[in-house]
Amino acid sequence: MLLFYLSLLTNDEDKEIIIYIYERYYSYMAYTAARELGNKRHVEDIVHTVMLTLIEMIERIDYSDKKKLLQLCILISKRKAIDFKRKKFNTDTSTKEYHGDHDEILESPEDIVISREGYERLKASFDELDDIYKEVCRLRFLHGMSDKEIANLLGVSEAAVSMRIFRARKKLAELLKKENYNV
Repeated sequence: MLLFYLSLLTNDEDKEIIIYIYERYYSYMAYTAARELGNKRHVEDIVHTVMLTLIEMIERIDYSDKKKLLQLCILISKRKAIDFKRKKFNTDTSTKEYHGDHDEILESPEDIVISREGYERLKASFDELDDIYKEVCRLRFLHGMSDKEIANLLGVSEAAVSMRIFRARKKLAELLKKENYNV
């Protein structure tokens, strides 16, 4: 299968990245997909879809930070498995969304990241968010993806991504205020 992925690329550097991802993170992606699906029957299909997604976004992948790269592979695997489950079994596995006010304008979480400590605290705050917000925050703030890229990856509209980011920022601001960060 690796040869197929390499045939889709022309740049040698991109090929090296895909080889690295396939050799190092295949088992992580397969495990994540199997855990999400509850069986191993369609894992290969999910990992194949993940690899194709990674190839599509190869120019945006930060190869230098291996931890971020692994997180991205796992996150995409999880999302693709959830999408597969929805399509295959026609079930709703999404989290209920909070419908809040839009009156309050908040500073962006990016503005909080002044120091390494602020960055680490912001990253830790993501874990306190609902899954639906956690994913968009990680993709936007840690992986630097645009709303359009996130929407394509998650299979939702750009408006839904924008709304999730707005709500996540609001929740992050509340969390950080509780911990005496000035937001």
